[in-house]
Order: sequence, then C-alpha cells, then structure tokens
Amino acid sequence: MKFVPSTRNDIDKYYRHTFLKFKETGDLLFYLDTVGTSCISGTIEDGREFKLYLAEEEPYEVDYILPHKSFFQYGENAVMLQRNPAKQYNRGITGENTMLCYRTGDEKFGKLPLDFTILKAFVNKKKFYSLQEAIKEPKLVSVALSSRMMYVKQNKQIYMDFVPIARVSLNRRIQMIAPIFKEEVEDFLKTTQETDIFSFVELK
Repeated sequence: MKFVPSTRNDIDKYYRHTFLKFKETGDLLFYLDTVGTSCISGTIEDGREFKLYLAEEEPYEVDYILPHKSFFQYGENAVMLQRNPAKQYNRGITGENTMLCYRTGDEKFGKLPLDFTILKAFVNKKKFYSLQEAIKEPKLVSVALSSRMMYVKQNKQIYMDFVPIARVSLNRRIQMIAPIFKEEVEDFLKTTQETDIFSFVELK
C-alpha cells in the first residue's frame, strides 16, 4: 500500500493503532499512533518517537507481511503467536487480530497482552530447544521445540500446537498419544540429532 496524502483515510483505517515494520529498518518495530494529512507518527520499540512525512510525488510503499503462527520462548513458557482469523481487518498487528497464548502446567491456558517487549521476543526468537535440553531445563514450565511443537514439563508431554501428541518417559521412551504425528516427531529428532537417544514404544 502506498503511504501518500491521498491514501490517508486508508492508512488510518488499516494501520492506525497497529504494530508494524518498514522495509528499510529491518526487524525494528513501530507502533503507528497518529495519522495526519501530511504526516504519520508513533513510537519506535526503543521508546523514541518517529514521524514519516507523506508526499504524493514520493510515495512510501508499505507491504508488511504479517507473522506466521509459531511458538517462541518467552520467560518460562513456550508462547504461541497466532492470527485471529475472525479479526483480519487491520493490516498491522493488533491485540484483536493477533493472539499470544501459552499452556500452564495445570493444563489451563494463559493469554498475554500485545506490546513491544513480547513482539521483540518473537521477532528475535531464541533458538529452539532439543528434547534433551527441554527435559533438563529446570526453570521452564513449557519449552519451544519448533515453530509448532512444545514440551510441557509437568506432564512430560509433547504438543503439536496445543494438542498433546506424545508422552516422554524418564528412560527416554516416547509413547505416541496421537500416532498420526509420529513422522513429525521423528523428523524433529533427526533435526536435533537425537534419534539414537530416544526410542518409540507402543502406548499401553
């Protein structure tokens, strides 16, 4: 979308009060707060204010690709950032069209508010954990294994999104709760070079 004075109403409609990134600034996050006739302004992730002046003869192209669904490690939890399909009106990221959910150790769900801090953690994701690392990590409640898989320490289960698919025993045996996902678990273990460490057993 071209950011010029003549598209001011569309900018206001689709981007005001949203988080977004600009091509020239890489992964730096911005929050667009005000849309004027010749200038838009808001806040940068480091707290500074920004202004972008609009001119018909110098259109500014904004084509922000919204983030894909993914787990990321945020504190002691594996948090899932996902889009809310029913709230796709805004083109930037808002608390309405984007959800941040995690699963607590007692099988309940928690939700986190959208702000610069958590979006920065998503953009600058820490590395995903291997299954061995996840099991040994003492301070985490749930652990991000990949973009779609996590491990919950309390019940020793692997989840695909928020669906339990496997249980890991203390002797490194994996029992598939949902056998349809066995190939995904096998591929994950290959990626982390742990195929010789864990073995599969039938669920009794």
